[in-house]
Amino acid sequence: MSKRYDNLNLWAKYTGDHSGYCLEFVHEGPLFDTARDVMYEDSLKMDVNNPDHTNGFWFFCKRPEWSNEEEVRLVLPRGKGSKVKIDPRWLKRLILGKSVSEQNEKVIRAWARQRAPDLAVVKARYDRVEQTGKLGP
Repeated sequence: MSKRYDNLNLWAKYTGDHSGYCLEFVHEGPLFDTARDVMYEDSLKMDVNNPDHTNGFWFFCKRPEWSNEEEVRLVLPRGKGSKVKIDPRWLKRLILGKSVSEQNEKVIRAWARQRAPDLAVVKARYDRVEQTGKLGP
């Protein structure tokens, strides 16, 4: 996950060049109990004999060239299984990419109207003056 919905590099790389969508979650509930910022470092110093290094901190490390992602990761504690049930109230809104197909946009908006509680759907656009992502209806 990223901290920002308007990271243009992520839209280009992970959403099929702005044709996908982004799920925005509220930052509450047990889903985020294990959320940690990714650390961007050149090398990982891990001592397998050091008990402090057996906590899985290395799940949250990535090389510096990825730092523009501003990533947050969720890693379940040992023994908690491999799936997380997401309460619908944790999903705040859906952000459609600026190049999402008309057909996919219709399907996603129809899906969101069926949801309780209501789910906001907005569409990203590119502001050429500010050279940043903006949101609209």
